[in-house]
Amino acid sequence: MVAVSILAWGICEPVRAQESARAPEPESAVTQAERLIESGQTAEAKQILSSALESPGEHAPAYVRLVQLAIAEENSAALQTLFARHRAFLFEAPEEFRLRLNVYGLQPLRRRYNEAIQAAMNRSWTEAERGFAMLLGDGAFHVQATAWSFRVAMQQRDFSKARFLAELARHPPEDPGASADVLAACALQHLGQRQPALGHLARALGVRHAYDGPAETRVLVQRAVYLAMIRLHVELDQCFLHGMNSPSEARPLFPDLQDQVLAYLARR
Repeated sequence: MVAVSILAWGICEPVRAQESARAPEPESAVTQAERLIESGQTAEAKQILSSALESPGEHAPAYVRLVQLAIAEENSAALQTLFARHRAFLFEAPEEFRLRLNVYGLQPLRRRYNEAIQAAMNRSWTEAERGFAMLLGDGAFHVQATAWSFRVAMQQRDFSKARFLAELARHPPEDPGASADVLAACALQHLGQRQPALGHLARALGVRHAYDGPAETRVLVQRAVYLAMIRLHVELDQCFLHGMNSPSEARPLFPDLQDQVLAYLARR
């Protein structure tokens, strides 16, 4: 028995040594940034967080912290830049499209919204602010998240912040997922009426100048409508499956989006 114990100890000891020799897990961008903020190095913290926006794994927490900092500084220009970067993140690396799409899932974001409301009702202000910050700049949640963020600031008697947040509701980003044409296209696709469905999508794009507007406008509109389609597709029983069977079929509707992006819905 002693020999067996010694043998077992001899086997386990190198394993422990290997485990102790492993490099510690690298700090997240937000953890590094918080340490810098505490030491008064806010500019350096922002640089780290800004770089982290390009990482699928760190985009969401970095975005939340940067939004919070911009609100605290009442920096409208910085916020609008963040909103634009957040909306562009999904599309700017086509080879990572499916991975980056995880940041934009409608169900997780809705859950986060509900949790933030509950936190606000429980007067857990920090948790509530963090939850709503993730939703600002997103067409599907921006208006509601702005209104709740305003309420949280008022409850904390931070009237200057509340006044700043009130301005965020003045020009909200549109959510094409709430448009009659995109919703109709989803329903018609389930009814097997493929061509009328595609006609509604073409109308949804056309009225937003996805084909005849400036280049930047065309791209932004096409991206917004495509994301709205994906969210409905995932949430409502694959409502756009077989709507476009290849990237080449999707190209007339979305001439400025990459094949890797169009391939998500345009499956053979």
